[in-house]
Amino acid sequence: MSRWTAPLLALCLFASLHANTTRAADGTNTSFAPVYEGPHVLPTMVLPTLPGKVEWDTRFMLDTNAVLAKYDWYMAEMTCFVDETGQVRDVLLTESIPARNLSATIVETLRRKKWVAARGPNGPVPGQFKFRLVYTMQNTQGTLGNIGTRLRREAEAGSANAKYLLSRLLLADVAFDRKGLDSDALLLSAADPGGDRRAMLALAIDSEMPIEQRRQWLLKAAQAGSGTAQVLVALDSWAEQTPEGHARARHWLEAANRAQEPTAGKYLAALLVSHSSRPEDWKQARELAKAASRDWHDKRDPDTWQILAAASALTGDFKSAVDAQSKAISLGTQAGWPANAFEPRLAAYQNSQTVTDEIVMIPAVAATLSEPQREQRPSYNQ
Repeated sequence: MSRWTAPLLALCLFASLHANTTRAADGTNTSFAPVYEGPHVLPTMVLPTLPGKVEWDTRFMLDTNAVLAKYDWYMAEMTCFVDETGQVRDVLLTESIPARNLSATIVETLRRKKWVAARGPNGPVPGQFKFRLVYTMQNTQGTLGNIGTRLRREAEAGSANAKYLLSRLLLADVAFDRKGLDSDALLLSAADPGGDRRAMLALAIDSEMPIEQRRQWLLKAAQAGSGTAQVLVALDSWAEQTPEGHARARHWLEAANRAQEPTAGKYLAALLVSHSSRPEDWKQARELAKAASRDWHDKRDPDTWQILAAASALTGDFKSAVDAQSKAISLGTQAGWPANAFEPRLAAYQNSQTVTDEIVMIPAVAATLSEPQREQRPSYNQ
């Protein structure tokens, strides 16, 4: 039996708001903002709850115990992209404290999970799920000690960084003086005016604000340089499935890649493979996919290897395309993904044919959400 307890908090799936294409009423510059009107926007989206008990594999438990042995506590916040079958296709780790030691383990583990998909008016749809994992040693609570006192002092002196960190620590199972602190109030103070981009992102994905305001904060975070926010805004633009939407998605993904957001290279490569007819873009896509396949976030991601295969075929290297697609099948099998999604592409490359169908999952966009009640899931021991 592992020594930790993991309460699981189901947050929310991103929805959309109606926005201008020039400047929002609150002064937000909406250049390159997604369009949230049109046939690609669902009128409503129903969010399922996550399982009350999640089975973690041996490696996850061992890696978690190693972190907890050092810190006594750990918290991670993430966004999972879940397809129409409920399969987790990708993970954006938005926060990991007090260290990022578990990042690769969390990403790889969650890609193997299959949950219930979101539901639109006509059935299951791909979506984005935000949630938090909080770990602590059983019968033990970590403490910040003097660090908590210092953060409070710095926050009172106006430090946006300290305010942001305190807002996150309020959600973790760690002891410090919490008197008079409110998470959303700290985030607002840290983010506005022109403050911490992490606070802006947290307001977008983890606050009680109306969806419209959260969407504005997401755009602000992207404009302030948050790579994660830039990827999320890019995917909303991509969902429009228009040349203009693809151009906006490229703008944000290129910015996120420059910011060294771990997921950006893969999505930019996928966009260039499926929505560009320029050979120079295909070459760039291949280089981006190669780099992603060596990076901690994506080296075991089946989709990354499928993108590399498609880009290799477009540049005329069908042998490498077969090799990369075979690697994708191997990783997909290990992760429990259905093989029938991979094999037609392999057959095409074996016959020296290119494939430009979309590979990555683009989450659905909704005008309004029907959200389950936000409540902490029961604690459970493993």
